[in-house]
Amino acid sequence: MVDLIRAGWKEEGWLRMQLWSAALGLWLGFSALLRPSEVLNLKVSDISFSNLRGRTGMDPGVVVVVRNPKTRRIWHRQFVLCRDERLEDWLKWWVAGLSRSRPLFPLTRYVWAKHFGHCLERLHLTNCHFTLGSLRAGGATSHFRKFGNLGELQFHGRWSSQATLQFYLQEAFSTHVESSFSNACLEKLDMLHRFIHVLGSTPTQSHRVLAGFSESHEGRRRQSFRQGWNLKSDES
Repeated sequence: MVDLIRAGWKEEGWLRMQLWSAALGLWLGFSALLRPSEVLNLKVSDISFSNLRGRTGMDPGVVVVVRNPKTRRIWHRQFVLCRDERLEDWLKWWVAGLSRSRPLFPLTRYVWAKHFGHCLERLHLTNCHFTLGSLRAGGATSHFRKFGNLGELQFHGRWSSQATLQFYLQEAFSTHVESSFSNACLEKLDMLHRFIHVLGSTPTQSHRVLAGFSESHEGRRRQSFRQGWNLKSDES
């Protein structure tokens, strides 16, 4: 996500929008355990935010409506509760001012996979053979390793049976992949980790302004982006 956000800053216009869409799509797919087709089918109206955040002792999270899911023979329309405050803030920033009937992310699967593939190349991760379909499996594995609650994970991922879920819990494979990272890959990951703070706050201007749809002067766009994410020019 950080790599794609940074890559988007180096571009402008529609390509910048695509890269940021790809980044947020990866984040949402991983956190909400969504299939690639489910992410791409989302509209702005499918994302619901609670106004109780900060007013109660609980975090209500973001509700994602999944229309026509793969398991629609069981539930025609499904709901996913995503409890990631940083992602919630970014999604609020992303949808601000957008028509509720618009697609959430202006991407095709081909374009999304292309940007994801370029990201893997930059990070020296192509030997891991990750695909967009890895988001759901990786998110499930991460959730189980963190909480160890199979029943909660089954509900969160909308699996009809634990037997199906167990297919996604690839802890051994995940450990193997992590141990096979090259030194070049680890150096890239360490570098990106220094920029992880950019996920902690959203830019001060809308993504359409930062992509240049409302401003024509490139210097002004770059300056607003640096101010929004608190990045120094030599870190780009």
